[in-house]
Amino acid sequence: MMLDFLKTNRISPDDISVADDYGYDPDFHKQAIPALDYLYKDFFHTQVWGMGHVPKDSPAILVSNHAGFLPLDALMLQHALYSTRGLLARPLLEDFVMAMPFGAGYLPRLGFARASRDNALDILDRGGLVLTFPEGVKGLEKTIHERCQVKRFGRGGVIKLALMSKAPIIPVAIAGPGAAYPMLFRLRGLGRMLGLPFLPVTPTFPLMGVLGLLPLPVSLRIVIGNPVDVDKRYKKNQAEEPFILEMNEVIRSMVKGLLTDARQAGGRRK
Repeated sequence: MMLDFLKTNRISPDDISVADDYGYDPDFHKQAIPALDYLYKDFFHTQVWGMGHVPKDSPAILVSNHAGFLPLDALMLQHALYSTRGLLARPLLEDFVMAMPFGAGYLPRLGFARASRDNALDILDRGGLVLTFPEGVKGLEKTIHERCQVKRFGRGGVIKLALMSKAPIIPVAIAGPGAAYPMLFRLRGLGRMLGLPFLPVTPTFPLMGVLGLLPLPVSLRIVIGNPVDVDKRYKKNQAEEPFILEMNEVIRSMVKGLLTDARQAGGRRK
């Protein structure tokens, strides 16, 4: 049974309970805070703007760009919300990432869940926050030269989710993860043999083995935009599919603009 603390996105770091239906374990999360703080503050020197755009007591869908083979961006955005505002956001990731040894063993215990409409709706129905990455695998595939691009947002899944849940969409841009894992090129054939969509090749991986998966100490910058109430923009007499495709591009364009802001941003974290 889903625990009571999941009925709101605001929790206390001192909450103690067993794991929930998605595997979240607040005790484990609490123990991981020092390591996450080190990554967030000291290793990546993370800066965040627009934190006040995220609601404290109502559901929302955070829509972000993605770069880098491992979900550092999701982890640091989640930690930014948790450490500064006490908000537990649930990142939704591709199945193959969640099935990796580190994914299956640790990410669910930190609040991550498999990307599916049912999971997202369940979390939103309980008043929670979900972090989504609509670029999907295309975001993971970005090389070092593509890291500042925002790829196509699938077929409008996040817009459909917003219409079904009536939760606002909050566009987010994260600059830096692509440089933390500078992928030179990808090997699709070898990756498929290993059960992956591709095998990334970076200056350190696979040359240095598992150690090559350690990220480089780059600066991360996160910009959170204004909420968009998709449900209010939809007129009941208009065709749904064209509206979904149009709004999909609107949100993608907003993320692209925020990514430009994030790359140019500086100063103190807010």
